[in-house]
Formats: sequence, C-alpha cells, structure tokens
Amino acid sequence: MNKFNFIKQLLENEKFSASQKDRFLKLVSKELESFSKRDDQVIIDIINIKKKIGFDEVKSEGEKPMNAFELLVEERKEKIHNKKSIFPDLKWPEAGKENSLGEYMVDMRETKKSKSFAEQYKEAQINKTKDNIPLEFPKLNNAPSLVKLMNQFSDNSKALKYTTHSWEYGKFQSFEEFTIKIKEEWNDISKELTMLNPRLSAKISNFLFNNKLGEKKDEKYYHVWGEKRLKFGWASKPLELYMKNSENDPFSFSIPENIKSLDTKHNLLLFDQYVSEFKNEIEIREDNSALVNLINFLWTSELGYDFNLVQQDTEGVSFFTDVPYLKSVIKIVFGSFKKRPQFPNIICRIDENFEENYVELSITQLESKCTRSINDPKILKPKGGDLSTIIENLKNLADFSVIGEFKDEQVYRVNYLTSNREFKHLDKKDENYLCDGFTYLLKFYL
Repeated sequence: MNKFNFIKQLLENEKFSASQKDRFLKLVSKELESFSKRDDQVIIDIINIKKKIGFDEVKSEGEKPMNAFELLVEERKEKIHNKKSIFPDLKWPEAGKENSLGEYMVDMRETKKSKSFAEQYKEAQINKTKDNIPLEFPKLNNAPSLVKLMNQFSDNSKALKYTTHSWEYGKFQSFEEFTIKIKEEWNDISKELTMLNPRLSAKISNFLFNNKLGEKKDEKYYHVWGEKRLKFGWASKPLELYMKNSENDPFSFSIPENIKSLDTKHNLLLFDQYVSEFKNEIEIREDNSALVNLINFLWTSELGYDFNLVQQDTEGVSFFTDVPYLKSVIKIVFGSFKKRPQFPNIICRIDENFEENYVELSITQLESKCTRSINDPKILKPKGGDLSTIIENLKNLADFSVIGEFKDEQVYRVNYLTSNREFKHLDKKDENYLCDGFTYLLKFYL
C-alpha cells in the first residue's frame, strides 16, 4: 500500500478527535512536501537517463512515444491527483497547460510563483471551524497596505501631497516639473493600489491625469471623476495653459464657463474647490468634522428623528478611505436598524489605538438582537444581501465584523474581513461579556 492510500484509509476509517485530526493533517502536510521534492528529483533523473540512452517510453501500440516534458506532466498530474483525493479543499495548480498546437507544456514561471502544499494547507486551516468544516470567511484583507500607499498624499517629501495641499512659490521650478514628479510617484504605487482597490485607484487617476475631463465619451456621457461626476482635474488643458506663468497659483484658477455650466449644481468656481471635493472623497478629515457630519446627514436622511442617535469620540478623527463607499455602508447599516423601530436608540463610537495604528467605528442598535441562528449561511457565509454588499464595499479599505446576541441567546463576534490572519471567523463570547445590542464594527488603519 502506497503512502497516499494509507493516509486516505486512516482519514476515512479512524475516528480521530478534532485536535488529533488537525495534528495528523499537519504531519501529513510536512511529509508530502518533502515527498514531493524527492519525487520531482527522481523524475528529472529518470528523464535525463532516458535521454542519454535514447529511450522513450511507449504509451501503447499505435501511439506516439512520450517525450520528456510529457512524461514530467503525466507524473505531476498523477501526484496531484493523489493529493487531491486526500485534501479536496485545497486549490491545486495545473501540472501542464495545452497550447494552441495541442501540446502540453510545463510553465516554470507558475511553478515558482505558486504556493507550496504546506503553505496552502496552513492557510486553509485558518478558515476552519471547531468541527473542521471549511469556511470562506474571514476574507483576508490588506487595508494596512492600502493606507500605506495613500499616506503619500500627506507626506511632505512627496509631490503627490501637493495635489491636495497648496505650496509656497518656488517649491517646483515649473508646473511641468510638478506633473512629471506626480506621474513618477503615481507609477510607483498605482499597480499595487489598483490590485487592492480598483475603484479608488481609478478615481485618483482620473482626477490627476485625465486630460479629457468635461469632454464627451459618447452621445450621453462625459469623462468625469468621483461621486459627483465632476469634470475638471489636474490634467485639464485650461489649467495647464494657465500655469505657463510660473507665478500663478493653480488653486486660485477660475473654472472655465463651459465646465461651470456642466457642474452648475455644485457651484464650484475655483480649482481649489475641486481639490477640496477630491480630498473629501479619499479621506475622512478632522478639520471639517467629516465623520460627525456624515453620520448626522445619514441619521436625518435614512432614519429620521424617530430614532435617537448619540455620537461618542467621532470628532477630530482622520483616516484615508473611499468616503462614498463608507457612506454607502453606513446607509445600509442604518437601513437595517430602521426595520426594527422598537429599538430606537443608536450609538456611533470611535475607539482609537495609536500604538497599533487603527481607529474602529462601532455602530450599535441598543438592546437589539439577531433572531437568526448563528449557523444560518446568510450570517456565516453571506453571498448576497446587505452583509455581502458591505463586505464588497469595504474590501481592502477596512476590516469588518458584527457582534451581537443570536437566536440561541449566546453572544458571538463574526469576522468577515480581517487584516489579521490570526482572527477566527466565529468567536463565541463567554457569559460575562457585556453586549449592549447588535453592533457593526469597521476598523480603519492609520
């Protein structure tokens, strides 16, 4: 009996406890990794020997002999098939791909980039319940990396900062030098930012570099940027012409009449106002009480005064995010609260942790409980509805969890998006945990 069949038989027939099974799988993972490396070397040695003696293995009568690459592919396929039968949860790379001529090739670039079996197994174990059931959550987030990129807009040494902050005369030799520098700095971060959050990246890119803003794309639509679909930015031609005079201040530029007529409902007269609109879309700013005002606006527009809302420590808070998407998330949360008017008291609170560089916004409907079972897929693994929309809107912008009492009268924290690999999907609180109501938790990094 080979190793694979022996392992499979043990898994199917032996009654392991959850901890024993987990330990067993880890040992198997380690063994298979070393076993795989030895097999690969043996296969390569066999291929080299066969090539030296001019021997090609014949498949069957009437079929073409297998060449060295075909043999390697077949061996890899058989090994992966054996492993798949033991660990069906893991994602396995293709051993070979068929090209346009019907030939199979081994892509060594993919082999180098792909994660080892042990790495995949370790990641898979993070997303398992006590019963060893595979889960899709929590989804691994990378909000800290996104914020690190966005911090260039507040770094004094970066030209990107001065797309949102005025500069003293002589800071740049010319407007052309300024645009060259911001393009260079943007090129350094745009690829990663696009991978993390393409919506935010596209918004920034359009405001900084789209020289067709205000022009028609087709019969119906204009080139625009942002939530308000504005039609002027740093690359607009009238601003470039204005800045031919190096003594001019770009922020004092008067918006052309044709653009003012297109954006007339926003009453934006100077370029400085467009810059402010941009800043308000990429950052919650303390200087204009942005978070306080956003929550108050949504309170009146979505809930009304039948609900009592208290804000705690939301003044003086600043963090980078895609503000329109944060707005949409709070709107969804308030919409869920509105369905339970018997619980009219709501608290929005900010907790700051400067040692670990984050702020956490908690939005709680006091005394409210979830009437669903904690095992309901709509709670644990949402694939549609409000929770799914929140997850999508906060991807790589913030970590997201809910905490509350469920149908079994137990309190749970459910983590949906996390930048911490150690966070469990489901965290059952002990009986001494004080639960004020049903809470949505949004963690933003600094």
